[in-house]
Amino acid sequence: MDMGASTHGDGAAAERVVAHLAARVGLNDIERRVIALSLAGVAPEALPAQLGVDPSLAAAAIRVACVRLEIDSVSEVWRLVRGDLQD
Repeated sequence: MDMGASTHGDGAAAERVVAHLAARVGLNDIERRVIALSLAGVAPEALPAQLGVDPSLAAAAIRVACVRLEIDSVSEVWRLVRGDLQD
């Protein structure tokens, strides 16, 4: 998986990254989808409409996913993947 180039806005790359992390920490479907959409450049306020869920559910999914991944924000996901690839 090439993490050298920026993949902001690249939904396929975001899906691959999220699948990798989901397998590692056990993200559920909504957590995987909300992280993937965020990484693909979907604005936080647009997530509920993209997912077809209540805004509070989308916000909770981001918080839970970040806790499971032990990160403070979605932007740290790429750092996690780079670290995994170096191991």
